[in-house]
Amino acid sequence: QKGRIDYYDPTSREAEYARLTFDIDADLSSMFNWNTKQLFAYITVDYPTKHNDENKVVIWDRIIRNTRTAKLKMRRHHNKYNFRDFGLTLNDIQDAKLTFRVNSIPHFGAFQDQE
Repeated sequence: QKGRIDYYDPTSREAEYARLTFDIDADLSSMFNWNTKQLFAYITVDYPTKHNDENKVVIWDRIIRNTRTAKLKMRRHHNKYNFRDFGLTLNDIQDAKLTFRVNSIPHFGAFQDQE
């Protein structure tokens, strides 16, 4: 897709955007314990370009506050956030990888990131 308007970004009309479709089937309820306040689940697209060896773009996220909402079963879901590259084109992108990540946000202590 091309030509979306972002009033804060003058290059938005020239940029190419990708709409991705993905499935998620995950039960994150086992990540909850006495110290878990909430989980932050998100999907990134990781890809190299000729200008940068490593690029990461978050395309979807969800805050999970309890075990009742910790079972994710989503079919043919689309990205929540725009996926574009600063090079304005997506033609040069090869070997893109989608990664599902989960951060456990505790009541006390440090964050834990899990892929």
